[in-house]
Amino acid sequence: MSPAPSNLLEQVSLVLQPNASVSNSEKIAVLQAFAATMTASLSFERATEILQAVPLGLFYYGFSVEDDQLTTIATTSAGLSFLEKANLLGTITTVLDNPDDFDVVVQLVKCAVLKFMGNLGENEQIPFEAMSNKYKIMEKIEKCLETQNIEILIVAISTIGLVGSHPTGLKLLSDSLLTTFFSRYETAVGQVKAVYLQSISKMISVRDGTEQVEISTMNIYERIQGRPSTLLSLIKEAKQPEDSVRVASFAVMQAIAYHAWGVQLMAQSNEFMNYILNRSTEYTEQGQSWKYAIIQTLASAPDASRVLNEHYAQLQVYVRQGAHFKILEPAAAVENS
Repeated sequence: MSPAPSNLLEQVSLVLQPNASVSNSEKIAVLQAFAATMTASLSFERATEILQAVPLGLFYYGFSVEDDQLTTIATTSAGLSFLEKANLLGTITTVLDNPDDFDVVVQLVKCAVLKFMGNLGENEQIPFEAMSNKYKIMEKIEKCLETQNIEILIVAISTIGLVGSHPTGLKLLSDSLLTTFFSRYETAVGQVKAVYLQSISKMISVRDGTEQVEISTMNIYERIQGRPSTLLSLIKEAKQPEDSVRVASFAVMQAIAYHAWGVQLMAQSNEFMNYILNRSTEYTEQGQSWKYAIIQTLASAPDASRVLNEHYAQLQVYVRQGAHFKILEPAAAVENS
């Protein structure tokens, strides 16, 4: 016999305690079971009862755990109904307005809320646009991009990438937000640069065959404003010693190659084509695999032979040879004494 809802509520409270020695899988199971008990017609009294047993702070803690499945409680119609009726969404998003970013508690809670919003925004089945309009979520996230707290900044950048990782979310990225987003890109280094590139790759990767998405993704590309050109700036990042930056820069190149406008830009850059086709520029297996994936994408693009001109044959040879092909050098002649 399954436990009564009140028992489940006690279990939720227990597993979300900061000092609880409970595995993520157990937390997920309890939250899933609890979410299943909530109906779309959740009463205000029931919502109040839940919040009395499980204070808002415990929900914050649960959201802060880096496991997407812990947001299950908010990714069902019943879960969203609960969050709405208990005014949890309004209360949660208000946290992002707190200006005291260097207070440890504020930092932790803001990061938790941003991650939670990113998980919601990434899910195409959730009416995130309506939620954002009601609670001014995107405006609040934009404000977080102006913080001097690196931890909050990193999570805010990542959240933008998650929200903009599909066509519906891409429409939520206003001109103002994107201007703020890219304002610190050029001077970013290390982990911040890597997260920027990861988010940019998510946004540029979006495609659905419509002209609007092609325009939006190209607009994001143009906002990078790399020097001396965006493609060459990505090559520079791909040569950095930090793996996270290198991999993320390859991901952006791959995202660009998904689009007709991207293939044209790459084909028009001899410097880029020489780099991507030159096997001697990458010695790691991971980097070689990324370059191979980019070349495969270019070679399989519609009308590739015409757009890529003389490079097309080279791309085909590269694909046939494989990702880790090595050019054998003749052994040095040894004179017999």
